[in-house]
Amino acid sequence: MDFYNPLVNFKGAVKCENAPTDNAHLTRKQDIPSLSFIKGIAADSAGLLSVTDGDLSIANINITDVHVDSTQTSLANFVANESSTATALQRGDVLILTNATGGTELYMVSGANGSVVGNYTDIKSSFTAAEIGALLTAGDGISINAANAQISANIAAGTGISKTVNSGQITLALNATTSNVAEGSNQYFTQARARSSVQADPASGNLLTYASGSGDMLVSTASVRGVFSAGSGLGFSGGQFSLTADTDGISEGSSNLYYTDARVRAAVSGGTGLSYNSGTGAFAINLVGGTGIQMSGATINFNGDSDVVGEGSSNLYFTQARARASVQADPAAGNLLTYANGSGDMLVSTAAVRGAFSAGTALTLSSGQFSFTGTTSNVAEGSNQYFTQARARASIQADPASGNLLTYASGGGDLLVATATVQAAFSAGTGLAYSAGQFSLNATTSNVAEGSNLYHTTARVRSAVQVSSNSDELINYTSGTGEFSLRLQDLRREFSITLSANTAATLNHNLGKRLVHVSAMDSAGNKIQLDVSYTDVNNLTVTSQSGITVTVAISV
Repeated sequence: MDFYNPLVNFKGAVKCENAPTDNAHLTRKQDIPSLSFIKGIAADSAGLLSVTDGDLSIANINITDVHVDSTQTSLANFVANESSTATALQRGDVLILTNATGGTELYMVSGANGSVVGNYTDIKSSFTAAEIGALLTAGDGISINAANAQISANIAAGTGISKTVNSGQITLALNATTSNVAEGSNQYFTQARARSSVQADPASGNLLTYASGSGDMLVSTASVRGVFSAGSGLGFSGGQFSLTADTDGISEGSSNLYYTDARVRAAVSGGTGLSYNSGTGAFAINLVGGTGIQMSGATINFNGDSDVVGEGSSNLYFTQARARASVQADPAAGNLLTYANGSGDMLVSTAAVRGAFSAGTALTLSSGQFSFTGTTSNVAEGSNQYFTQARARASIQADPASGNLLTYASGGGDLLVATATVQAAFSAGTGLAYSAGQFSLNATTSNVAEGSNLYHTTARVRSAVQVSSNSDELINYTSGTGEFSLRLQDLRREFSITLSANTAATLNHNLGKRLVHVSAMDSAGNKIQLDVSYTDVNNLTVTSQSGITVTVAISV
């Protein structure tokens, strides 16, 4: 793994099992006596630097004088020809030769004084192009002309890259397509890959089928219909539910009750002149012969005497007192009658009377005795009328009140409650059909009022479902469509970014978590280590030691 972190702080000790074998390797304290990380001190710097038990010390160097010489052409000439001036120069003093062959030269006195050439350290000397070129070594991508010390970028355009040079500036441009870029761990899209990356959930009850070969997703009508079945009172065929129940299959409510003979019979009763059997529903004329009246089937006969006939105001019944007081013997000459009103005794001599009378209609006379031999036909009718069928039939009628099902024919005395009339008094309400006295159910759920047991609706199902109210819930639910979703962007963010050396770049991931996992990969597909700083729940920064283009994945 390549570490591009510009800074790595190890809180514990970092141990190395083996001694370093390369200049780029870390050293161990045990491998360099008295040093922890310094390989050695150059001989010409020994007077200025020292190490004791791993501590580096620098001698106190004070620049007290800067001497500029404009005549001498070399350091050797300056020391030889300017000896007094050279001897006066002390450690740390600077000598500048402006007339030196090849250009200005700078020296620092590193010995006790400037009296000898060996006590000077070259700070800056002029080099020829050839000298400089000889010191240079070409690395990867660099070419050097040693004769003139010219350094050139040895860059060639490869596949998918174009190169142009203008005024010494090399411009590389991308002219590749995905066909020129080798596939790494980040694979290119293909239909086969896309189709193989998804599947139908194998959970029991999932109606979705998926054919990875074609990418077809299917929720078949047969599968949907297969999860439904008809319950009691319902039939199900070809995705269609139908009502198969009769009244036995529908529970009776508290107000709209089903028809029964008992309920119909209990709802009616006999009125005046009618008797009613609620057990059988039969009506009968309720006429009972009273005093002096005899009932024989539909015939009414008078069978009383004067004792059962009430006395009127004019036609008074006989009493002895009334009779005796109301009669007298006619004082007219020839009257045979004698009368004693006190005793009521009337006396007519037998002979006289018999001779004066004869038997008329409905009477017989024998030996002076009259006998009544007639019938009611021979008795003239007064205000108390004799019984006749016509009179009896005319004295009653069917109640004309609206809704009375009884009809009466006074001519024949017939009382009738017709079946058709009773049937016509009933009709079918919502959800019922009625014909010839028979009720039948033709209702659907549209006709049955909804109670505490609610009917199914898509809106009710969708509103009954929700996701957890937890603040970090990742599942989203849209009640308007009934759709659940778990988006990749809620779990993971990817960034392709070019980092400048030691420059932090802010990545806004919006995952809502401060502690997230960060992975980085370079363009070659190698996993690399970056310095990561967590800013807040939605942001962090990454820093690389060197400039590099990376793909960064951030996930919860």
